[in-house]
Amino acid sequence: ILRLRKSSGTERWLISWHPNPAGTASGAISKFREFVEGTNDLITQVDRDGNFMYVNDVAEDIFGLSPSECVGQSAFSFLPPDDRDRTQRWFEQLVGDRAARGSIEIRQVSRNGSVHDMLWTCNLHYGEDGELALVNSIATNITERKHAEEALQASEKRFRNLFERSPLAYQSLDADGYIIEANQAWIDL
Repeated sequence: ILRLRKSSGTERWLISWHPNPAGTASGAISKFREFVEGTNDLITQVDRDGNFMYVNDVAEDIFGLSPSECVGQSAFSFLPPDDRDRTQRWFEQLVGDRAARGSIEIRQVSRNGSVHDMLWTCNLHYGEDGELALVNSIATNITERKHAEEALQASEKRFRNLFERSPLAYQSLDADGYIIEANQAWIDL
């Protein structure tokens, strides 16, 4: 149990738990655990040094490791090198500003080399001494969304190229009949 003081001066108590195979957790903790383990999002808790204290079962899909294999490892070790520096700078800025939360899009690399685009939302908690105590985070896998965005951009680029280079004259009109766009063939008429 940690007593945490936010940058605003308010205090909170945080109960940190580790799964207990003996099953002695209270009903409320069991329900909370079921909620955390039942989500499709990656839920993590890291210590002040950035090492995992807790990850839910989604870690197996994202990192390729079981939750117990992740505990103790640096959260930064699952980042590609070009994202690692940017993420560390972002994190250091949050801590330097004593921010309570922040979000970032980064890539995670699994043990098998697969890459996942993730949207992280992090809640930073500070101890009575004002130092970072831990970070609770939720990460959503946005890989499919990113692929869909890239496919849409490629399609738009192909359409734009077809429109601009067509030997046939094309124009676009607004609802009032005014020309809002025309290709070079139309201009050359």
